[in-house]
Amino acid sequence: FMSPDATWFAARTRGDESVSGVGAFSISSPEFMALARAGNVGCMPYIAPSGSWGIIAGRDYGIRWGDAPGVANRQEDQELIAPFSSNDLCYHPGFATDEQWVLSAHSTESDHNSGPYDIYIYKLDNKTVGQAQLLAEGGFNGWPHVWVGEPGDPPIPSPHVDWFRPDSYTVVSGSQVELSWQTSFADLVTLDEQAVDPDGSQIVTPSATHSYDLTAASSQIADTHSITLDITVTSTAQSVTIDSFGLEPETIVAGETARLSWSVSFPYTLEINERPVGPIGFIDVSPIHTTDYVLNVSGHPEAVSQTATLIVKELKQGLEDRGGCMCQAAPATGLGFVGFALLFIIRRRRIKS
Repeated sequence: FMSPDATWFAARTRGDESVSGVGAFSISSPEFMALARAGNVGCMPYIAPSGSWGIIAGRDYGIRWGDAPGVANRQEDQELIAPFSSNDLCYHPGFATDEQWVLSAHSTESDHNSGPYDIYIYKLDNKTVGQAQLLAEGGFNGWPHVWVGEPGDPPIPSPHVDWFRPDSYTVVSGSQVELSWQTSFADLVTLDEQAVDPDGSQIVTPSATHSYDLTAASSQIADTHSITLDITVTSTAQSVTIDSFGLEPETIVAGETARLSWSVSFPYTLEINERPVGPIGFIDVSPIHTTDYVLNVSGHPEAVSQTATLIVKELKQGLEDRGGCMCQAAPATGLGFVGFALLFIIRRRRIKS
């Protein structure tokens, strides 16, 4: 996380107890210093809007803070928000844009990447927090943030369709389908141009293959966002088939990206590694370890599955030793070329030995 004036950044660090957490790295005069501890599991750091200090969530360590490089009487590894209890875990933190509030995610789930959180907001006064106030309860997973100011400053968030999916992508003519959806920052939502709730579901009975369009709009901003899904209607039940499922490329070096694509005919529902997807699509993936991607499809007459493995090679650190050497120019003593060559050979032999 870069400071607003770009003079320093905070980065997750790993090592022994003294540095496992987040470090402060100055730029104009390159230097590392500890900011706060976080143990073996810690979320990404945040720097305050003023740029004078930063925080990190250390799970059972709570939310901790440290001063920026160059701050007079600099402090580091100070507790800002303690866990509520022995089994409470503190995760993703955040600042309000006016630096008058701070946020923290709390959960008892050990997996901070997929577990549900409760989000609390705290009044902030000179790096001291007030009483916790519940902001969002249950089911939240992400990075909380609060904008403070007049409308339009900062810009109002654009409406967005978070997800839109059916309970079956394929039905026999005359059968019902339940469409479900969730939106963000939207108060004007339509399903095939008919007004619906921002989050909700609706039963439909398509007589033929039909494309349903969900559009999220806002009374505060002109932007809109839409997702279209196709429901296939057949006269009789058709067998589900995985037409294609694979990676391009199938081998990468850690840090590179591969494209996972798929196409399925006549599915009911689909999941890739337990995450819902549509019948045709692709995603770009960049894991740091060799990973199996499993496509599970429910359909007639039975479920089908296929696995694609992305091989991830370790990124090499540094360069190989190719037997290089060090030498220095001969002093002005008349040794000339022979003297220079002798120094070269002696130093090279010392290195090789």
